[in-house]
Amino acid sequence: MRQGGMRPHGHSSGTYWIRANGKTGGKKKNANTSTDENEIFHWLDKDENGRVDWYEIASFGGTWIGVIAVIGWIFWLEFF
Repeated sequence: MRQGGMRPHGHSSGTYWIRANGKTGGKKKNANTSTDENEIFHWLDKDENGRVDWYEIASFGGTWIGVIAVIGWIFWLEFF
């Protein structure tokens, strides 16, 4: 199974195979951290560098402006 990118993982209930490059858990969060802009808008961080850049905000806004424009255009074609 190692050729398929798997490795054995021992556990009290037996041994099973997991992906060799799989992440084994999330990061522990500190209870005393403050919420700043980057933590609130982390889902906008497409390149995952820890910062929300102006390009990422502009691409999100441009995408939704385009979606609303297409829906408005379809509505205009249907009723006018």
